Amino acid sequence: MKLQSLKKKGKLAFTTKEAARSGVSPQLLRHYLSKGLIEKSSHGVYRFAEPSSFASFEQLLLEALKAVPQGVVGMKTALRLHGLTEELPESIDLIVPRTNIPKRKLVDVKLHPSPTDCYREDVLKIGAVPVTSIERTLVDLLRHGEPLSLAIRVYKEAQAKRKPVSLTKLKKLAATFRTKRKLAAFLEAIL
Repeated sequence: MKLQSLKKKGKLAFTTKEAARSGVSPQLLRHYLSKGLIEKSSHGVYRFAEPSSFASFEQLLLEALKAVPQGVVGMKTALRLHGLTEELPESIDLIVPRTNIPKRKLVDVKLHPSPTDCYREDVLKIGAVPVTSIERTLVDLLRHGEPLSLAIRVYKEAQAKRKPVSLTKLKKLAATFRTKRKLAAFLEAIL
């Protein structure tokens, strides 16, 4: 099978272009799809039907980001990447620009539209995954209506693990994303 070269590289997901580079034609892809050897994740993105047991959380995120290349990992999924929770999120949270929301339905991916001019505000990389900073994640949690208790718990966990959280940056981001009132309640609770 020509797809073995992709599987040997440890890839969970691959695009039609990557398959073509490995010598797999579109007809052969359709054949593998009909036999159940691969599954279609989204338009132009496929994955192996039986993922390898070594599939890490980061590889699953990279698979989702192949389907939504403009996406940034945020919200509860970002908390997991920052090591502020051990819980696996029920779906992968991706922040996307409001003007470019993918129309196709993605399995186990929740899209969170953000203003286009600032959706990449305060984003860093953990491994190969673009993810919101701790401060941006806290602001996004508050902005999207998550309970104040969750934000407080995340802040205390960051303090316990000696992960710096800049209150100045929090205030700046709250102004950018128009969540000053919610941040004021958060700051009152933690100070």
